[in-house]
Amino acid sequence: MAKIFLPLALGAFFIFLTFEITTDQERQKIIGYMSQTPIWVIVLSLLFGLLSHLSRSIRWNYMLAPMGYKPRIINNLLSIMVAYLGNLGVPRSGEILRASTIATYERVPFAKAIGNIIAERIIDLLMLIIFIAVALVLNFQVIGQLLVEKSSVNWIRIFLIVVIVALVVFYPLRFLFNRVTEKKKVFIQKFGREFVAGIKVLIQMPDKAIYLMHSVFIWVMYFMMFYIVKFAFDDASQLGIGALLPAFIVGALTIATTNGGLGIYPLAVGGYLTSFGMAQESGLAFGWIVWTTQTVLIVVFGGLAFVALPIVNRNNKHRKKSGE
Repeated sequence: MAKIFLPLALGAFFIFLTFEITTDQERQKIIGYMSQTPIWVIVLSLLFGLLSHLSRSIRWNYMLAPMGYKPRIINNLLSIMVAYLGNLGVPRSGEILRASTIATYERVPFAKAIGNIIAERIIDLLMLIIFIAVALVLNFQVIGQLLVEKSSVNWIRIFLIVVIVALVVFYPLRFLFNRVTEKKKVFIQKFGREFVAGIKVLIQMPDKAIYLMHSVFIWVMYFMMFYIVKFAFDDASQLGIGALLPAFIVGALTIATTNGGLGIYPLAVGGYLTSFGMAQESGLAFGWIVWTTQTVLIVVFGGLAFVALPIVNRNNKHRKKSGE
């Protein structure tokens, strides 16, 4: 229950905080900006989002194929949309939903699917690091000064915390593993082997270049979803990639660490854009427009995916590995 209500409560807090730092007049301006957003901006933002999801569904098969599986792209796409919808409610629950969905409709073993998804997350993390590196280069002086101010971080303390957490997690798991029955041990070992196989295929797959191109394309589309919204604001016209890329990264981090960035995404993005010259109300409106567009896309298509999956697969109940 805490996994559901705590993120929602946190989102509600940040929405409340947005109200606290704005006046009635400023909130009216924010609503005005949102209501006057050109429809072509919204349509293009949605299109970029859909293209990123489609590319991710195609990319998945490049990891599954070496293991002997080739799900239909439509099932990959629908399972991904279901996963995104699940993450809005409970962070990281989408990975379980996605793996169980593809296991149900395409007979891909759950453990291998989870391994694939973890491998995807590793690639996504690397792409985010690349975007951060580019942002650092484009804004070296501004961000460099911020890093200097934060140089007093106690890295030894962080290292000790990581070690303690690792020990706290490892030993209870080892104790529990020793207490389980032999039959359960066999199941756990099999699950572990399939899970590792799902990750190792990232290294073993033959079409790494195509997989990498899809990965770059996905993140470029993510950024374009964000970038296109600048054309809805007069005071954003002077903002180039150097200013918008860090704001995009800040927003991406809030989505990755909360249930879809509820409440905190517009506040974080708006605060960053304000430091680059946008008015507070237009910066917050920018964040709300991007977040609302992304969320509507996920809610609508994620909801449709739940309905579409059994319909699309009604004559496909016995689908197994490719070639069978």
